[in-house]
Amino acid sequence: MSHNNLNSSGSFPTNSNIFSHNYDHLVNEEHTTNLHVVNQDNANENFFIDYIKIGSINIQTAFNNKLNDIINYFITHNFDILSLSETGLFGDQTNTIINKQKHKHPTLPNSFIYIIHDTSGQNKGSRVAIMITDKMEKYLHHTEFLNGRIINLIFGFKKLKQLNVTCCYLPSSPKNDIVKTKISATCIEILNKLITKSNNTRNSYAIVVGDFNVSIKNKSDPNYPFIRLLKITDTKI
Repeated sequence: MSHNNLNSSGSFPTNSNIFSHNYDHLVNEEHTTNLHVVNQDNANENFFIDYIKIGSINIQTAFNNKLNDIINYFITHNFDILSLSETGLFGDQTNTIINKQKHKHPTLPNSFIYIIHDTSGQNKGSRVAIMITDKMEKYLHHTEFLNGRIINLIFGFKKLKQLNVTCCYLPSSPKNDIVKTKISATCIEILNKLITKSNNTRNSYAIVVGDFNVSIKNKSDPNYPFIRLLKITDTKI
């Protein structure tokens, strides 16, 4: 896997292997949506619901204190990819590496959960990370990051298909704050480059998640251009 500081062909899984998880060990309200289901129009034809479940939460700097809770949330709701904003982790300020953690799955033997962190930047109250299953980790080809505000993961599959997932944490209340306004403008510029690159890549699909700290009705908010960017590029959030 390669990585790139933004501040300075694998295989596409088939229905029969990568995304056909065994969810029988789970007991929760979403359990029935993840099992084999029967098409009511033809009871003799069984089919499996294939999807990647992606989510996002703001953990309010509680990563170290509530890591077990975060992992349990990840597995209880059957996420494949979960973005974490405001982790509060303050790491290597050289901005040259990205922190990748490997955790044992609490209930599945020989399975793991990976957490990829961007701990760079100067603001200790920010930081972003993305959690992924070990199956998704096999398809992780490239990572980019920016000052604890943006982390971008690119997964590569068969037939040169890509899934481009970006977690973004825009500064809160940037209006009338020159520093935050500059950070917001830089983040939106980088997001534009990431989305444009994905849109110009054949069979690449871009998804942006995170904590955007913006009101869609307040066009004077320095973070509002982010909303305009998503509308123009038709990016999924």
